[in-house]
Amino acid sequence: FPSHDRGALRREAMRALLYIANIIIFILTIIGEQIEDNRVPSFCSIGDSENMFKARDIWSEKKSEAIKERLISYFTQEKPYLRKDLSINEVSLYLYTNKTYLSRIINDCFNCNFNQFVNHHRVEEAKRMFISDTELSIKQLCQMSGFGSMATFNIAFKFFSGKSPAEWCKEQLIKGR
Repeated sequence: FPSHDRGALRREAMRALLYIANIIIFILTIIGEQIEDNRVPSFCSIGDSENMFKARDIWSEKKSEAIKERLISYFTQEKPYLRKDLSINEVSLYLYTNKTYLSRIINDCFNCNFNQFVNHHRVEEAKRMFISDTELSIKQLCQMSGFGSMATFNIAFKFFSGKSPAEWCKEQLIKGR
C-alpha cells in the first residue's frame, strides 16, 4: 500500500474499533438499565427477587466505580479543566455516561458538585504552576489554570485553600527563602 493509503486504512480501522466499542458499551448500558429497573435481561436466570436486587446493586456499584476511576484518570491525565468552557455534558460524553449519573457520582464520591470538582482541580493546578514558577502573576495563574474570571478564581482559591491567591503565593515565597 502507498503511505497515504495506509493512513486511510488506519483511520478506518480506528473508526471500526470505536464503533465496536460503542456497541459493546451500549449493550452493557442496556443490560445495566434493565437490572437497575428491576427487570432481569431475558438471558439471565436469576431466580428470586433478592438475588435480582443484589445483582442490581453490584452492577450499579461497579458501574459507578468504573466511571469514578475513568473520571479521575481523565482529569489527571488529560486535564480538561484547563479549558474555560468545560461542561458536564462534554465530560459525560467522554466517559460514556449521562450528565445526571455523572453528577450523582461526583456528589456521592467527592461531596461536591461538578463546578466545585472542576474548580478544585483548577486551584490545585494553579498551586502546582506557582510552585514550579514563582515569577507567574496571579492573573497568569488564573488564566493558565482554566478560570474564566479573576473573581471566580479568587472565590474558588479562598474556598479550597482558606487563603486568597495573593496570600497563598506570598506564603509560598516566604517558605521558599
